[in-house]
Formats: sequence, structure tokens, C-alpha cells
Amino acid sequence: MLGNFHDDVINIECETSSADLYVVDADGKYIENIAMHSYLESDVIDAINAKYGTNFTQLTMQKVTGIAIGDDCPNWNAYEKIEILSVYLKIPFTDSLFAAGLLEGSTFYLYGEENDKVLQIKNENGEVANTYEGATVMLQTYIIPKIREKGYEVENSIIDTTSYNMGDFIPNWEQYINVLS
Repeated sequence: MLGNFHDDVINIECETSSADLYVVDADGKYIENIAMHSYLESDVIDAINAKYGTNFTQLTMQKVTGIAIGDDCPNWNAYEKIEILSVYLKIPFTDSLFAAGLLEGSTFYLYGEENDKVLQIKNENGEVANTYEGATVMLQTYIIPKIREKGYEVENSIIDTTSYNMGDFIPNWEQYINVLS
């Protein structure tokens, strides 16, 4: 994620047609656009405030043009980097249906619906196909232990009911890490 801060404003670069953030890999190459979720905004603000001793409370989206996925970020070495661990993970129910979510720092955000349901996602194409009851129990008894076995630290888990709906396709599904492989 790229941006700058000046006075009391943090400007984050986003696509001109949406509030999707540009994501840059460690080498300074634009690799994707992702939606800004409230938990991600909070983690970014907290990381900036911790590093610089500032007191920011919100981000401002700064729409930019002329960027394409695969382009190199101009002046990449001039940016100061603040690392926030985020990993997209998928956890199998069966060979063809998976649960998924985002590990941000030590909090895992499981894609789900209201009423304690976890989304079931088709492994072949990342389509949200169904829901399954008992997301909270599943997190504690199956999902979190599998993530920990893979070597990730998880202290908290939240059912993220805002990200995806039935029939949606999970962007960049092929980049999600299978915790059993």
C-alpha cells in the first residue's frame, strides 16, 4: 500500500474508479488492487502512529491515474516501509470446498455471514458457493489450529461478514495459501 502523510492527513493511493488500494510487493511492483476494510485501515493507522509517534485517526483516499498492475512504482527506494503482516489463507472443508480469510497481524478474519455462518468457496475458481453453520466453533476447533500448524501466530479471530456474498468470486483466489499444503 502506498501513501504519504502531511499535517493531519494520511493520503493512500487508490484506483481512480474506486476506493481499491494499490498493493505493491517488496520489490516495488504493483501486484493488485484490494478493497480497504475497516480492520485494515485501523492496522495501518496503528502502525504509522506507533512508528512515528503520531496521532492519526483516519486515512484519506488519494485517487491516482496511469498505474497498471505489473508496473514498477516510481522512486520505490525513496519510500520508507512499514510492514504489516497480511496473508490470505484458505482452509479445506473437502477437496473442492474451502473456508478462507485474511490473517492481519495476529488476527484472522474469516469470511462469513451473519448468524455464525462460514462461507464455503469453490477451490476451482474462488466462487462463494454456500454457507455452513457454526463458524465460531469451527474457528476454535479446526481453522485456528490448522493455521497455527502452518506456522502462523493467531491470537484473535473475527467473522468478517462484509467482504463477500453468495455468487461472488474471491479476487486473486489462486494466491491464497492452503494451510494443509
